[in-house]
Amino acid sequence: MHLEKTIRIGALNIKTIPHSPETYISLFDNAQKRRTATNFRGNNYAIIGEFSLFPDSEKNNPIYFGKINCYTDFDLDRPWFDKAAGKEASEEELASIPRNLRPEFKAIEFVFFPLRHRLFFRLDLSHSSIKRIIQEILIQNKQRSDVHQIDVQIEQQSEHLENIFNLKELRKLEIVISRPNPDDTGKYDKIIKERLSKQKAAKLTTVLEAEHGQSLDPDPETRKMATLALSDGVVRGHGLDEKGRVIDKSTEKHPLTMNATFNPQEQDAFEVMREKAIKALEDIRSRIPK
Repeated sequence: MHLEKTIRIGALNIKTIPHSPETYISLFDNAQKRRTATNFRGNNYAIIGEFSLFPDSEKNNPIYFGKINCYTDFDLDRPWFDKAAGKEASEEELASIPRNLRPEFKAIEFVFFPLRHRLFFRLDLSHSSIKRIIQEILIQNKQRSDVHQIDVQIEQQSEHLENIFNLKELRKLEIVISRPNPDDTGKYDKIIKERLSKQKAAKLTTVLEAEHGQSLDPDPETRKMATLALSDGVVRGHGLDEKGRVIDKSTEKHPLTMNATFNPQEQDAFEVMREKAIKALEDIRSRIPK
């Protein structure tokens, strides 16, 4: 009997200064070896539990796979409760619990492309939780390297950008772009990076407000900036819909989410994620304005 399984996949754009594939590999490799932990919610913690090169990776385009290991941590010396006895557990009972063990373990697979600095992850936690985990772990490890800036952005769905532009009355448009790390020369992301670098700026925010009684009509330059923000920031729109209702839209509410269906008896989850990610990478590259 063949049982198919469907997993959801999200994506992050990871940017460092300085910027090179070797920099990203070193950060992840060090985080895994040092078991750098971060607290991402309440008593929930995470580490990079695995980080390895796909055996069939091309030398000039290495692809890595790994796992984010999540668990619950707490003070083991605080009083424990014995549910069966309805009272505090005794020291004798607690002596049998190894002090290196933690409950609620969960492993989240990911695939990483150093050349394109994109990480695709299985959506067993929210996009924002995975972003926080990766960003905090890498920041802790940058202190042991020549990296002096790390920025992690959630990849967003392009169709929701059009929903903003297509508002019946677009009264306000806000575009926020953090400094890109271009992969190709001659593209718009390189222009924005150089513009910000020359001004020693980490972020660019553009706000357009319509004239009274008018609707914004974004020009090609504004649309380029908004498209770039899908990978490097956020776009927010405020206006009215066809029924005259006030509408606020934001691309950050619509992170890139993909579904992959496979047979676990015939395919490995990492392989399925890699196939899906390669196609998604091409889509992301193709939308970067010239």
